Amino acid sequence: MPGGEAQLRVTAKIKGPSIAKQQKRFETAVRDGFKSAMDLWQRQFGPRHFELGAYSRYNYAKRTRKYTRRKKKVMGHVVPLVWSGASRRTIRTRFVDATVRKDRKTHQFKVRKNLGVRLYGRQAELLETIPEEVDAMVNEVYRVVQQEIKSIAAEDIEVVNVK
Repeated sequence: MPGGEAQLRVTAKIKGPSIAKQQKRFETAVRDGFKSAMDLWQRQFGPRHFELGAYSRYNYAKRTRKYTRRKKKVMGHVVPLVWSGASRRTIRTRFVDATVRKDRKTHQFKVRKNLGVRLYGRQAELLETIPEEVDAMVNEVYRVVQQEIKSIAAEDIEVVNVK
C-alpha cells in the first residue's frame, strides 16, 4: 500500500426498511416520546403547582400582603394560582395531545400543549419546572424512543452481502 496505510472496503446490502423510513419512524418515536412526557407533566407535575408548597418549590413571585389578605377574605384560601378553582380543575381533567413539530432549518422539535388555562400574569409560574421534573420527562421520552428502537430492531433486517 502506498504510504504504508491499509485500506479495507466493505460493501453491504441491507434488506429491510430504507434509511428514510427508519428516520421517519425514529422521528415519530421522538414525537410520541414528547407527547408522553407532556402527559406525564399534566398528570403528575401540573397539579403540584396548585399546592401550598408550590410557592417555595417553584420559586413563585412574592404576592403582596394586600393581595394575600384579600384572597383569604374573599376566597377563604391562599392556594397558589387558584382564585375560583377553574384552572386547577382544567389541569386535572382536560387532557389533550401535545403538538410536536420539527423545525426544517434547525431540525429541533418544538412541543406545545394547549392546557386551556390562561393565568393572566402568572402563566410562566404554571409552566415552571424543577430539575427532578425535567429529569422524569427526559426519562419518559427516552423510554418511549428506546421501546420504538427495539421494535424496529426486532423487524426483519438482515445483511445479505458483505464483500
